[in-house]
Amino acid sequence: MVRGESSLQRRSTSASATSAVSRRAEDVNVILENGLVDGRFWLPRRQEIEITRSSTWMDFPARGIIRGRWEVCCVQVNASLSAPLFTGPEIVSLPSAALRAYPFTGGILEQLPGDVRLSELDDVRRVQAEARALVRAGALARTRHTTLFATAVSDLVRVNRVEGIALGGGLSRHLGAGLAAETRVRFGFADHELKGTARFGWEHATGVAISVSGGNDFRLAGDAPETSGVRNSIAAQEFGSDFTDAFRTRGVTLTLDIGTHSPQRWRVSLERAREDPLEVHARPVSGRYAAAFPATSLTGTTLALSMFAADRAGPWGSRVRAHSAVALTRAHLNDPGAFSRAADFARVNAAFGFERPFGASRLVFSAIAAGAMG
Repeated sequence: MVRGESSLQRRSTSASATSAVSRRAEDVNVILENGLVDGRFWLPRRQEIEITRSSTWMDFPARGIIRGRWEVCCVQVNASLSAPLFTGPEIVSLPSAALRAYPFTGGILEQLPGDVRLSELDDVRRVQAEARALVRAGALARTRHTTLFATAVSDLVRVNRVEGIALGGGLSRHLGAGLAAETRVRFGFADHELKGTARFGWEHATGVAISVSGGNDFRLAGDAPETSGVRNSIAAQEFGSDFTDAFRTRGVTLTLDIGTHSPQRWRVSLERAREDPLEVHARPVSGRYAAAFPATSLTGTTLALSMFAADRAGPWGSRVRAHSAVALTRAHLNDPGAFSRAADFARVNAAFGFERPFGASRLVFSAIAAGAMG
């Protein structure tokens, strides 16, 4: 800013759900700047508006930014006005002595009738929560058409050392009354196998959801991917650099979610699954693939409790997020030569993320910790 100008920034956020395929949230920033005119008057000099729209299509995240800017110039102060503008009776104020003849005592709120009560902040929040619940209930009650479903580009096409080039996709449908079903399939051209999962669930407007899912698919051994799916696919195909440590899983999972629409979400899951190692079937353009992840063949039951904290405002203008989980597993080794007794173990993992803008750049910090015993 120049010449001792002042600025005012106002931020407001609103979110709305449009359909099962597209969900949208908007963030509006308005900046008003005043400038000193003729050394006496603080008048509007510039106004900026920025609308950030975060949306999803087929569960792909997408963001668009709309910016507008207005400059105010050539302001004339104390300009002469036409005489007819001031025609009519003169507006005057009564003398102080006359104004004191009508005293006002007490408070304005005390003059309200006894059956009238002002809404407090807690009442407003309660009404807002009830309104959101009604909107969600109306959205969940509607039956929607079958739509394409994918959570990432790698759900549609990927390359790894087990499947080679794999193509896939999914379908989802809201059946009404909070019921929804979805399925995903994928075929690998190197292992010549069809993988797939299916999920059927029910969600209430209060944020409680129950679902059952199952299928035959791959799962990564790590808590977080080493790199993005697109980058890994390019590196795997061209240079034989595949960072996906995957193993096969076949089973059924029962899941209970609490607070699906709140910044903090809890999940309890019970899974019964068989896990087996995979083999390398593909060949890269150049280089050579490493051996497949040496997973142990076992069948087990896992009870897990997870907490997800979505992005929220942190200190110094930052955004923070967190995730933690505790899992208890009882497994039986499938190898006949191994110990026949069950193996019990527990595992804990936590992840934390921190982001803060620095001018045109952004500082991103991420930490992951995990431990197991048994």
